[in-house]
Amino acid sequence: MCKKRRRKEVGEEPREINFLELFSGIGGFSLGLQQAGLKIGWHGFSDIDPDRLPRVDLITFGFPCQDLSQAGRRAGLQGERSGLFFEAMRIIRAKKPKYFIFENVKGVFSSNKGEDFTIILQEIAESGYDGQW
Repeated sequence: MCKKRRRKEVGEEPREINFLELFSGIGGFSLGLQQAGLKIGWHGFSDIDPDRLPRVDLITFGFPCQDLSQAGRRAGLQGERSGLFFEAMRIIRAKKPKYFIFENVKGVFSSNKGEDFTIILQEIAESGYDGQW
């Protein structure tokens, strides 16, 4: 999970969050967040929602993994599908959510001899977030 750097306010109450799912597939992120007790207000999906976006608190995505998978051709982040990571980061930089969460395959760590994971971490840091894995 990557969190926008910000000082926590004392006594801050949880509220509903606006949530955008990129490459949402079967909606696993939203199900997990709801089961964890997160209150979701507005919920958008990039797959089907062409409307203008409101303020977004959380963005999740699992960009296509075929180019990073150990079972794939290993084209890495320069591959046609896995390159969608950069599109997700463009949206994150534009919307500046408090948090974003993404998932991918184990091969993301070794793709392009580890250079692709370094690029991912640099993108996260340059966007103003602390990345944890």
